[in-house]
Amino acid sequence: MSIKVIASMLMIFSISAAGQSQSKFIATEAASRAKNAVSLGMSADDVLARKGKAATVAKIGNDQNGLIVEWQYQDATYLLARREKSGVEAYRVIKITPR
Repeated sequence: MSIKVIASMLMIFSISAAGQSQSKFIATEAASRAKNAVSLGMSADDVLARKGKAATVAKIGNDQNGLIVEWQYQDATYLLARREKSGVEAYRVIKITPR
């Protein structure tokens, strides 16, 4: 084999390996985002478990069930209020505003 053929084969192999590495990184990043995802109806306890403590917390007002609060994170602001779901009453996400 000539040196040009070997060099071409090595270049193709390194490009292929780099593509696999990139796709693994993208898959890992997507899994990490999914793990930290917050959805409507999610309990405050679940939000805390996934996102940690909010940067800021503010009381927005009251409704018939109690307080309405806002939790601000780097990626979004979550509005929470006391709601029942499947017979369990808890503070739950009622609105998500991406930042």
